[in-house]
Amino acid sequence: MPDWVVVATGAGRTKVCQFWAIATNDRPWRGLAPPAVVYMFAEDRKAIRAKQLFGDYNGILQVDGYAAYKGLIKSGGRLVQRTYPSKAAL
Repeated sequence: MPDWVVVATGAGRTKVCQFWAIATNDRPWRGLAPPAVVYMFAEDRKAIRAKQLFGDYNGILQVDGYAAYKGLIKSGGRLVQRTYPSKAAL
């Protein structure tokens, strides 16, 4: 999830926003659905955005170390978080 900097029109300043990309591909496990990607833009990085996106989802969520995901797991969600180290840590 890269951060995006946008210009607040008329305000003369920039703002850090969030661009979410959610992908699925079950073909390696003989799934019948085609691969898909959904994109969502949010004007902030608040944890509530992760809850809005994944609040009703049950399954495996492959993510980075963003703390908002841990909040979903701790709040009783049925998510399994799979994290991978950043390239800098390798």
